[in-house]
Amino acid sequence: MQAEAYAALGNDGAAKETANIIRNRAKASPLTQTGEELKEQIFLERAREFIGEGHYWFDCVRSRRVIDLSYKFCYHTTVENFRAGAWTWPIHRDALINNPEMTLNNYWE
Repeated sequence: MQAEAYAALGNDGAAKETANIIRNRAKASPLTQTGEELKEQIFLERAREFIGEGHYWFDCVRSRRVIDLSYKFCYHTTVENFRAGAWTWPIHRDALINNPEMTLNNYWE
């Protein structure tokens, strides 16, 4: 995530240096891309690094890739449904019995 933050700030050098620590450990070739290509490679590196650990979905939501059909392992939604709360986990209506102050979002209502 540090490499991702550096890339978002436009500091490609620090982003590559940080991401390449992980890649060097794995004996993978270093990242050489810049700009948007670098951001994409950092995202994919994180997906590979944490495969099977449940981070991919949340990374897709956090980066808004969840609305992009090219990310085939994400549940896809429209921008409107994303804004209405489709990216959140549904809460069963019975949960309101124990916590009447809780509200369901528009999507799951």
